[in-house]
Amino acid sequence: MNRASILLVALCVASPVFADGFCDRLDGLIQGQTLDAAMTFPNSAVEAESCRPSLGLGGTKAVNCAWPFEYRAPEARVKFEQLVAGVETCLGTGAAAEKDGLVNHPDSYDLRTYAIPTGSVAVSLKDKGALQKTYVFLKVERTP
Repeated sequence: MNRASILLVALCVASPVFADGFCDRLDGLIQGQTLDAAMTFPNSAVEAESCRPSLGLGGTKAVNCAWPFEYRAPEARVKFEQLVAGVETCLGTGAAAEKDGLVNHPDSYDLRTYAIPTGSVAVSLKDKGALQKTYVFLKVERTP
């Protein structure tokens, strides 16, 4: 085994993000495979309330996963940061998030978008005042 292989094995064994299968599930979404298992946060058994496919303008295809929380619950921010860290770990050292700017909207949100060769991965935290819920979203979008 060469040094790089040993390092990769050590990271996979040592990192709970790899150990719990999160990166495998994320990679499945990135590759456009059907979601055959529930999506969870890295290092957690908290499953998404829903993961649904969608079609976008220009023929893009996406999978959108959502986790609801009580309105502005501190746990939602913690889980958002956990999901961001997991996505960055899975995508590797080249992963750089583009943060969305401010919008003129009464509900708050935080969005991190990662460009990948086949499209994008986005993690967002959104307060939905009318619903009195805060959501963490994961969106994996493939371009045609």
